[in-house]
Amino acid sequence: MTVEGVDYAWSRPDPAQLYAAGKRFASRYVGPGSDGKHLHPDEAQALAAAGLSIVANAEGSAGGALGGWSTGVDHAQSAHTMAVACGMPADRPIYFSVDFEVSAEQWPVVKAYLDGAASVVGRRRVGVYGGYWTIRMAADGGWAGWFWQTFAWSIWADGDGVSRVHWHPAAHVQQYKNGVSIAGADSLDLDRAVMADFGQWGVDMDAEQIRWLNNLQLELSQKLTGKDYMDAVVNLAGATQRFDLPEIKKLNQLQADMTAVKAILAALAAAGTDADTSVLLGKMDEVATADRTRDEAHAAQVAALERQLAAYRAAEASAARAEAAALDQPPPGAAP
Repeated sequence: MTVEGVDYAWSRPDPAQLYAAGKRFASRYVGPGSDGKHLHPDEAQALAAAGLSIVANAEGSAGGALGGWSTGVDHAQSAHTMAVACGMPADRPIYFSVDFEVSAEQWPVVKAYLDGAASVVGRRRVGVYGGYWTIRMAADGGWAGWFWQTFAWSIWADGDGVSRVHWHPAAHVQQYKNGVSIAGADSLDLDRAVMADFGQWGVDMDAEQIRWLNNLQLELSQKLTGKDYMDAVVNLAGATQRFDLPEIKKLNQLQADMTAVKAILAALAAAGTDADTSVLLGKMDEVATADRTRDEAHAAQVAALERQLAAYRAAEASAARAEAAALDQPPPGAAP
């Protein structure tokens, strides 16, 4: 299951129309580059009000990553400051663009660029946007923790002579089409998130949801390895939208109520008051029941994912072997 979204620079699509068209997130520029393409607080609020999450992207120019370490530092500083001003939680990732086909001699400079960004925001918050080989090099080398792959520079012919897009399994987001007119605006790109947590923030993701999803992914990672784990994480896509935000807030309120109830009971006991506390105790029972329901739902979700994974693995085994063989034969001029 995937989550559909868009990215754009100078266009200004209507957020409500984007939502009506099935889009649930927008990747927007922050930090370096011209102000006209940047996300501003009023747009961030409009997107959230319409029900769209936001993903932060930093790009000064298409070849900006060739500026190396110092450019990475500058881009990360300005991107973080601008994104936080628009409402981004300070621990969410920023995708830094490598918007060109990287040649063999350019890889050290691209790495230095991402290293510079990591020196500002931390490696775990560094995302990278680029083609297949950029994603593969960054994932294999540990240069970034989040991956947004474009179909550009990701297409080549396999052994059967047919050219096709090769999606890297580490990619959180796939950009699959450019130059689309939608929601009253032109020149939008279409994206799909293939992991539940792809760095989004705003209406669809609060701190409680992030913890829940991260805990679920951690539980899966402890049980599964390699491609099995990646398959399971892919099956989590869309969980953010399925998770009921009002219920999370209700649970948080109940927990706060329980803390207040305990304080009242302690005060009554200290005062030696023989008061009827049945209502208060009932409130505490309500909280305990809600907690059990949440834990049971979590366990059921894990079990369902494991069942889906078993079926998926059986059906995809031969295709995965064929794809792995093809990926071990890079196109001419590609990085080793």
